[in-house]
Amino acid sequence: MGSTSRFGSPLAAVSLLVCLACSGVRGDRPDDTAKLRFEELRVRRGTFRESVFLTGILEATQSVRITPPRTPTWQVQIRWMEADGAIVKAGQKILELDNSAFATDLEGNRFAVRHEAMELQEQQAQADARNSEIAFTIVERKIELQKAQIEADVPKDLIPLREYQEKQLALARARTAEAKANEEQATHIRTSEQELAVGDINLKKSRYDIRIAEKAISELVLVAPRDGVLIIGDVRRENRKLQVDDI
Repeated sequence: MGSTSRFGSPLAAVSLLVCLACSGVRGDRPDDTAKLRFEELRVRRGTFRESVFLTGILEATQSVRITPPRTPTWQVQIRWMEADGAIVKAGQKILELDNSAFATDLEGNRFAVRHEAMELQEQQAQADARNSEIAFTIVERKIELQKAQIEADVPKDLIPLREYQEKQLALARARTAEAKANEEQATHIRTSEQELAVGDINLKKSRYDIRIAEKAISELVLVAPRDGVLIIGDVRRENRKLQVDDI
């Protein structure tokens, strides 16, 4: 029989031959303590596994570029960042930028909204009150005009000329007073509408600024769009990776 049938497999044969070679060398010495105890040898069946050590740089076949959002301040400091090479899940936070400037603006805008809303309500209340006063004055002027009209309708022949002229003059004054009251009401309505429109524009602007600040704050937290390995970008002018506190 060949060597393969005696030792069971090529791997076992090689292992046994190595052991035997070692045994033959040590067996030349007369010292019994240096002799290999054959009863302790074990031969196991197995397969060869090749190990390869690789060096170099891994490049992704598919990648998603994640960039910070555009902000009114342009330069924003990195507050926190996930480790380079970390395995991340979709929706996981990977980077957080400093939002202190936007938080300050947001609080200021919220205060402005509360203040402008109160002012707008006060302006509306004052405009309504003034309009009611003018409307009441118009009613009074109309009543006075009606009285003056009745008195002025008395035939000229029935009363003295001077009294007739006075009644006609009173009628003209009543008409002028009524026209003035109507004009005052129209002017007040037009002016108050303009003032309220300006206040409403300011309020809408402050609310818009709040939405912008809230949107900016939410966008300062970057999350992974999908599962993968996070690779931090480089600062080329300094030949290093991005770090916390970088701008």
